[in-house]
Amino acid sequence: MVILITNDDGIRSNGIRDLSKVLSKKHEIYVVAPDRERSAVSHSLTLHKPLRAKEVEIQGSQGAWETSGTPSDCVKLAVYTLLPKKPDLLISGINRGANLGTDVLYSGTVAGAMEGAFLGIPSIAVSNVCFERKKDYTFSASLTLKLVDSIEKILEPEVIFNVNIPDCLGEEIKGFRLVPLQLRNYKNLIETRLDPKGEKYYWLYGVPDDSTSNVDSDISAIKRNFVSVTPLHWDLTDKFSLKKIKKLSIF
Repeated sequence: MVILITNDDGIRSNGIRDLSKVLSKKHEIYVVAPDRERSAVSHSLTLHKPLRAKEVEIQGSQGAWETSGTPSDCVKLAVYTLLPKKPDLLISGINRGANLGTDVLYSGTVAGAMEGAFLGIPSIAVSNVCFERKKDYTFSASLTLKLVDSIEKILEPEVIFNVNIPDCLGEEIKGFRLVPLQLRNYKNLIETRLDPKGEKYYWLYGVPDDSTSNVDSDISAIKRNFVSVTPLHWDLTDKFSLKKIKKLSIF
């Protein structure tokens, strides 16, 4: 298959480079990714300034570019301008840190995969729960390749698979688990600070509270050392409410 790889951690991240190296053993790889970290940008696009793309070397890839844009920008540039052919599959990752539960709505990694779905390309978002910057992602990449080989025949253009790999030794991973998302709450903290001029500024951060995770969810699967796999769709329509509200006389 022809596979396009993008991410939100930037073109120099270990995750994207290890993924390209491993997948290239069986597939034709192209890489288009941001020139710097773009975490939590969700599905933002660059509309009010020019986008730039520069060719770089990535082991295993047939062509690679770093861009000044977001993950969604990268996918658009790749498909419409940079790649010599339309990819059969898009993989966004491997992300440094989890994208579990409702975090997928903030994630640049998942947004990159979602953009692929918009363009009719089957897409997978892959994240590793570990936040270590120097981590070797070769094993996570091999798990990704295994998943790709397993689901290749059932890939659909509008479906995104959100994949999270637990932070544990390879022999401790219990397998893959197909699970739904779960609402992920945070103990949100906003710290107030002063800059050198005495002006206030605010630093937003939070600690996830997964103490009440559902038995059958992506968060629970990760806790039990399963690779969580969740099929997503770009259509956020609440079809139950649509059917129920349609009965009102105003409609």
